[in-house]
Amino acid sequence: MMMMMRGCRTSFVSSSSGFGVLQRLQLGATVRMKHYQTAVSLLRRMELLGIHRNIYTLNILLNCFCRLHRVDVGFLLWGKMLKLGLQPTLITFSTLINGLCIQGKVAQAMRLLEDMVEEGYQPNLIIYGTVLNGTTRAISLLRIMGERGCAPDIITYSTLIDGLCKDNHAVEAL
Repeated sequence: MMMMMRGCRTSFVSSSSGFGVLQRLQLGATVRMKHYQTAVSLLRRMELLGIHRNIYTLNILLNCFCRLHRVDVGFLLWGKMLKLGLQPTLITFSTLINGLCIQGKVAQAMRLLEDMVEEGYQPNLIIYGTVLNGTTRAISLLRIMGERGCAPDIITYSTLIDGLCKDNHAVEAL
């Protein structure tokens, strides 16, 4: 469908794929505003409209569940991703690890980090920083990072110091 606006031709996409793009943009904006329940509803509506989910939208949904303290549902979604043949990304793992840390399940987050490495994924600074923020075993994790070739940066060290101080380990932070 073409339309003239002030002497310029403007093309409007009338297909469902164009509508899907608009829905995905709305979804991203909704999540940035931290309206996670609304984002979950929007994703359900997209599915009812026949807009197929991809790893991007499923990672967003996973993040919403984790932010809503429903990491259990997040792991169910992760299983669905695998059944659909979608390959998890570093964002998938980072989101699940963050969800576990938010709920204080740092031991499970550490196990997921180890499973991730066993599956051949290379954790990045964001993933290590997420776990560092949630663990009191931060210094040993810092050594593991170095052994795996992931050099800490200023943000990593700041996260480590902040976490140690919050856990009343100021001496170790120095």
